[in-house]
Amino acid sequence: PAAPALRLMASVASRAYHLKGASILNLLHREGCEHAGDGAVSALVQRLSKATSAPYSRAIELWVYDGQVDDPYDEFLIVEQREMKKTSLADDYNSAYWTKRYSLREEIPQFIGKQLAQKILTTGRYLNAVRETKVSAIAELPAKPRDGLGKMYFGPNMIIGTGKYADRIDDRFEHASRKLLQIMWEDGELKSRLMSMKMYFLLARGDYLVHFLDTAASELEKDADDIRLPKLQTLLDIAVKSSSTATDHHGDDLLCSIDGHGLSRQLSSIDDDDSAAVTPSKAAGDGDELSGFDAFVLDYDTPWPASVVLNRRAVTKYQILFRHLFNFKCAERELCAGWQRLQVMRGAQLGRMFAQAHTLTQRMLNFLQNYLYYITNEVIEPHWDRMIARVDDAQSVDELIAGHDAFLEACMKDAMLFWPKILKRLERARAACLRFARDSQRFADTIERLKENSMDAMTADRLVALEEEIEAVTSDTRSQFRHLLGDLLNALNDAGDVDTNVASLLSRLDFNGYYGI
Repeated sequence: PAAPALRLMASVASRAYHLKGASILNLLHREGCEHAGDGAVSALVQRLSKATSAPYSRAIELWVYDGQVDDPYDEFLIVEQREMKKTSLADDYNSAYWTKRYSLREEIPQFIGKQLAQKILTTGRYLNAVRETKVSAIAELPAKPRDGLGKMYFGPNMIIGTGKYADRIDDRFEHASRKLLQIMWEDGELKSRLMSMKMYFLLARGDYLVHFLDTAASELEKDADDIRLPKLQTLLDIAVKSSSTATDHHGDDLLCSIDGHGLSRQLSSIDDDDSAAVTPSKAAGDGDELSGFDAFVLDYDTPWPASVVLNRRAVTKYQILFRHLFNFKCAERELCAGWQRLQVMRGAQLGRMFAQAHTLTQRMLNFLQNYLYYITNEVIEPHWDRMIARVDDAQSVDELIAGHDAFLEACMKDAMLFWPKILKRLERARAACLRFARDSQRFADTIERLKENSMDAMTADRLVALEEEIEAVTSDTRSQFRHLLGDLLNALNDAGDVDTNVASLLSRLDFNGYYGI
């Protein structure tokens, strides 16, 4: 009668010699299923499985109740990458700390199942994050039952991922998830930090930017390589403290930097998830020659545990949105400054030129201001409201991360940052506005110099020549801008068949059908 059991013992011993961990447990599980009809053999397999799984079960208990890995023989369900540090979340665009610091081993015990194994992994990951933030918070969770996870059942009739141990894992997961969410909101101050990102990067309180540009314009006009970053940081700190953002107690975490990449190059570098990390430094071989206005970018020093959500990848996307808004804000500012300077044309016998310049300036301002309104009020605000509702309802940190990432992706998509064809045309139209703004200021400087001289024949001749130049530049720019904006509107019209949100922007930019789109 003992022969089948002995044969089983010999078979298992020979095949298990080079196996460990889940491989041995799965071998015993298969043998139990194959010999389910033989009571003696089945009982032997269950005894072997119970004895073999005992240290494995204790390791799972330690992980589920304390968030610690005890794996001296490299066989546990959870694989720990000790070299990964939580500081990488704030520094490395491609940091995989949250998802890869702890991961499931390739082979999972069959009596646990993939779904329960994933819950075991997530529970311990949450507990580990709680421990990293506030060790005392672990003691605030319900204590481990005297019998741990309870009895595990083995055999062909068991239902995978069920039983007392599965129920206790579910219960521990719920407690760990709620505790980490509580820590994220309270200790990590995540809600107020999200509001800070909106205030600074998405210009929800843009008056600080007005203060900053008023004081930093002369520095930003320099080439990117000549910018004195400490001076910019000081001016930014002063602007933040002297505007409506002064009440934000996270203002000290706001930084600025000079990025040697243009916006388009930075966008292309993040298209591939496996690309090198995007850092605010000039890349080797990068041919961009940028001014301070083009290269200026905000940065944010996110502490743990908020860096789980506001990680370097998320901050980089905020930076891209900010640079896009900042570029259009600067173009609007320069165009308004140029127009104010051109007021000198009123009293310089250049009334006709003044009217033509006024008309073109208003068309350009209509383009810039309506596009900015579209992004801030029709893209960012609706998506922000949906994101806040989603994170408020989140039951776990992973749901919170997913809701925040979805917000950034939606904003970038609707701001045309994922539409190279449209983005290129937007940038061309903006560049035309900047050129005309600078031409306007140049004309104003020339007129002021002429007005300082007495009106002699030479001055009159120069005034006639200037009038001809202004007329030529204005006419050429008007024609070019109409072509550029018409090209943009055609691209938006084509995209409207794919994305209905584009129709709103299209109607704003051509509200009276002037361009005939």
